[in-house]
Amino acid sequence: MDRPCLVWDGDCGFCRRSVEHLRLSLGERIAFEPYQTAHVRFPEIPVEAFRAAVHLVEPDGRVSRGAEAVFRALALGGRTFPLAAYRRLPGFAAVSEWAYRQVAARRPVFSRLVDLLVGDLVGPPRFRLTRFVFLRLLALVYLAAFLSLGSQVHGLIGERGLLPARELLLAARQARGGEAFWLLPTLGWLGAGDTALSVLCYGGAAAALLAFLGFAQGPFFAVCWAFYLSLAHLGQDFLSFQWDTLLVETGFVALLLAPWAHLRPRRPGEEPDPPAVVIWLLRLLLFKLMFSSGLTKLTWGDPTWRGLTALAYH
Repeated sequence: MDRPCLVWDGDCGFCRRSVEHLRLSLGERIAFEPYQTAHVRFPEIPVEAFRAAVHLVEPDGRVSRGAEAVFRALALGGRTFPLAAYRRLPGFAAVSEWAYRQVAARRPVFSRLVDLLVGDLVGPPRFRLTRFVFLRLLALVYLAAFLSLGSQVHGLIGERGLLPARELLLAARQARGGEAFWLLPTLGWLGAGDTALSVLCYGGAAAALLAFLGFAQGPFFAVCWAFYLSLAHLGQDFLSFQWDTLLVETGFVALLLAPWAHLRPRRPGEEPDPPAVVIWLLRLLLFKLMFSSGLTKLTWGDPTWRGLTALAYH
């Protein structure tokens, strides 16, 4: 035997799927064989043991089973952290083996659960459907934001509004000179009258609708982001809330996620996989939102949050 062999239950659908996942991750570093044929080559291992757990047989004769076998197989493929934790982290080995036994004893249940959660996907997730749904939901958020602002933008920051955008830009230019263009990045510098504000709102709504339908999502999301960023800087007190900042930040990440090469709508399976780094950027943005929201509540001195009584009022 020139390479390790992972022996598994060939009659188990859950095992077959798990092995295919490992095969894609580990490549040719490890051989995979069902125990129904492998038990002849390894008579020293009882068939009942093969039925109960996966076994890893290495060229030097070492045999491991259960969670340890899986971790050793991953380590041979370059993923060494699980095996290191198994060996050195107190309690990790016991918990891992207990969890493995629970899954092994209920393989049909876990097989149905995996089918429900990820369908027929085998191997690393591609996030195509995630991108498809996320971008369309974001487009709807943009559409609602632009339309709701468009109906009141003249009264808020228009030429005769409560806080006219033109006066903001004029004051910024007088105070900071050419630096004002960088401190307030907005298309309002090209025009901040009622007509220009309507173009930003309803032009952004049109771009959001086309992005929702799947047309040229990259360019149209760029329009949405540029228009809403412009309005957020012009909106002053009216667009200074957490959700306005969140929409600008999420819209920027969406520019990296949206497909730029396709101008017509496509199904999720017809698009290339989104970059994994962008998926992690979205996760980081979600973590930032949840963590900073909680941190703010606990550090601004309000006793109702620190005393966990805020829900008595909300």
